[in-house]
Amino acid sequence: MNQFTALRQLNSFSLAGNSFNGSLPASFVNESSLVVLDFSRNQFSGPLPDSWGQLKNLRVLSVGYNNLEGVLPLWVWNLNQLQILVLSNNQFSGTIPADIHNLEGFKKNESKINSDQTLWSDYVTVDAKGTQLDYRYILDVIISLDLSGNKLSGTIPVEIGSLIGLFSLNLSRNLLTGPIPNSLGNVLTLESLDLSNNQLNGTIPTQLTALTSLTFLNLSNNQLSGLIPTGTFYFYQNSFILQFFSIGLIYCFQLLGG
Repeated sequence: MNQFTALRQLNSFSLAGNSFNGSLPASFVNESSLVVLDFSRNQFSGPLPDSWGQLKNLRVLSVGYNNLEGVLPLWVWNLNQLQILVLSNNQFSGTIPADIHNLEGFKKNESKINSDQTLWSDYVTVDAKGTQLDYRYILDVIISLDLSGNKLSGTIPVEIGSLIGLFSLNLSRNLLTGPIPNSLGNVLTLESLDLSNNQLNGTIPTQLTALTSLTFLNLSNNQLSGLIPTGTFYFYQNSFILQFFSIGLIYCFQLLGG
């Protein structure tokens, strides 16, 4: 793919949904104008190229559904223009670092995004609300982080609560341990939160009841315990509605996998 080095004005580069294999290309990384990079749903293997850390204007990075591996490099968390990061369904390992708070693009609210001069119309697939959603005009309203289906371990860093513009957070199907951070209650924009199929323990934070925009919450197949916190959550996915009240445990098995 060395010929792509000549495309100096390339804004969006997608090879999604093909059968490409081998290592991810690194030779086009001089593309200072590159905004969208989507290599998802292929057969790429190996690590993320360190040279991608030079893509300072990147706002969408999607490499989900490949055979990529290795520890997530620190440069990922320093792409401060990112609004969508999809690394799902690979073999990435290691921990989610406190450096996640450097993702400044994940802290924008909708009014700030709409005031940006550079918006991009494109499609990207995100695992959210229990299904795969295709978004258009993604840089106008959507901020999403999807690390699901990997081998990430350790705890969920409290710094994740600083990403106050998040619409969707999916950390499901990993090896994460420890409690659900109370700080997630700060992300009032969250509509979809999936932490299922990990090894999380402790109780459900009462702070999650502040997430009044939440329409999908999946905490199943963990080691959570205790009471469901006071508040009311609504789940509209596939016409399934679940309410939590302070008077007791209702449909606790849906959350705790018991």
